[in-house]
Amino acid sequence: MSVVVCFVRSHEFARGLVEVQEEVKEEGVGHVAMRNLFSLETSSLETSSMETITVEKKSRKRHIRESADRLELSKKVEERAEFRKKQNSDNLTHPPEFIVRPRGQTVWEGKTVKLHCTVSGWPKPRIAWYKNNVVIDDKVHPDKYTAESNYNMHSLEIKSCDFLDTAQYRVSALNIKGESSSVATVVIKRFQEGQKVGPLDAKPHGFCSEHGVTFETAIIDSFEVAFGREGETLSLGCTVIVYPTIKRYQPDVLWYRNGKALAESKWVHTHWSGEKATLTLVHLNKEDEGLYTLRVNTKSGFQSYSAYVFVRGTT
Repeated sequence: MSVVVCFVRSHEFARGLVEVQEEVKEEGVGHVAMRNLFSLETSSLETSSMETITVEKKSRKRHIRESADRLELSKKVEERAEFRKKQNSDNLTHPPEFIVRPRGQTVWEGKTVKLHCTVSGWPKPRIAWYKNNVVIDDKVHPDKYTAESNYNMHSLEIKSCDFLDTAQYRVSALNIKGESSSVATVVIKRFQEGQKVGPLDAKPHGFCSEHGVTFETAIIDSFEVAFGREGETLSLGCTVIVYPTIKRYQPDVLWYRNGKALAESKWVHTHWSGEKATLTLVHLNKEDEGLYTLRVNTKSGFQSYSAYVFVRGTT
């Protein structure tokens, strides 16, 4: 009887042990399942976090790029607005302004006077010449007056001057922005016997009793409007014919800039070969810009020729 009881208890103990082992096994399977689930959740969180960081990095780059694009667009808009502002006609136009004014002259009867001026302005100014406030029409009196305009340089030529040509000559420049004018006085002198003439004064016209001839002077192959750059060397020249040719007689050949006589120097060289008059300007600078005049004086009068020289900067 005691044997049966012991067997029964042993059997119950073994069954309990098996159940405990099964419970432990089930708990182990659950733990593994929970651990795997936790690992999956952690991996999912890490992946989501990496995707979020990547999206944030992409968003940051896109924001920087869009900001740069906006700045570039704003710069282009400002440049275009500035360009249109410069192209505005109201900003381009300006009233006439005299760069070189006509210079008063005193000459002998029978000679020719030429008044020069240079005018800037936009739109291009309309030029009119007046004698004692009466407009000069060179087309009505072509034998007396010649008016020319070239490269913003304007001139009035008065031919075969007589005493009645003594007057105040006014040049007027007019455009839509305004008007500007300048006045030069021309005096015509009558030569009287015994009157002394200075070395730079115009000589009396007509017969030269000293040589028994009347000299005629012509300036040909004359220089045109010239353009130079600072630091360069520029030469101007004309061919001068004086007729008749007298042995041991040479005319006075003089050069002027804006009405002032030029003297020989390190920077200014003049040469007269008997036929060719040359002026050389060494190492140009902005002060060399102006109206250059060649004047040939003889004992019967003078002839002159003028043209403008422009000097550009080095930049």
